Amino acid sequence: MIKLLVTDLDGTLLDKDHLVNRCVASTLEKIRSMGLDITFATGRALHATKPYTEALNIEKPVILLNGARIYDPVADKYLVQYRFQKSSVVRILNSEFTKRATVGIFIEDETYLWNVHTGASDYIYRDAMTYRSTKDPFSLDLNSVVKIVFSSFPEVLNDIYESCKFELRNAAEIVRSERDLIEFLPPGVNKGTALEKLCSLLEIKMENVIAVGDSLNDLQMIKKAGVGVAVGNASEEVKRVSKIVLGANRGEGFKELIEHLQRLGEI
Repeated sequence: MIKLLVTDLDGTLLDKDHLVNRCVASTLEKIRSMGLDITFATGRALHATKPYTEALNIEKPVILLNGARIYDPVADKYLVQYRFQKSSVVRILNSEFTKRATVGIFIEDETYLWNVHTGASDYIYRDAMTYRSTKDPFSLDLNSVVKIVFSSFPEVLNDIYESCKFELRNAAEIVRSERDLIEFLPPGVNKGTALEKLCSLLEIKMENVIAVGDSLNDLQMIKKAGVGVAVGNASEEVKRVSKIVLGANRGEGFKELIEHLQRLGEI
């Protein structure tokens, strides 16, 4: 039986304005009344996730920064934190790709942006990002980097993504999480490995977890969860590995999800 529902935020639970509408919030409350705990697995940092954990009364630990951190909203502390080795950070920042994108460097709870341009404006708005600009990223504390992102126009990232994956493959876990984002995480870190760690902390078996997502950064957790679910607007690759593919897009699909789980005898 399913005990825990883990959902992505952007493109999955949230609507196009990056909000949880009342109908979706009501559906989540119904799921909770059926005995399931609910939490998030997101690429967002803590400050950009807190409004949703508070609005939906999330009490179970949440996966942040695509798996680089696990945060307990009740105890108000990080339970798990991963960081890059400095040599890997230097290698990424020295790459030629940084000339073609805004570079976001996440250091502890601060975000620094280098080479800011309009190609990153949607990303900055979407994540309600507060950041500091830097002209010299090598002057920052590169021993404490949690995540790095490249943000630009989709056509720019389309052009460099495969090259990034090849040339920087040993320096980071690399994922195209959004059309305007390439994300770099410490090697071996992703939402799937974070979900395994979360289940260990909660003493829940992976087979008792349902994971819902839409994008490539959700692939690993959807593969590893007992029931992997793709919303209607998910990428074809995510749909291929999911046990359930919802007809409705984004949060509107969660009502349909209840029916699927009842049919499968999971709740």
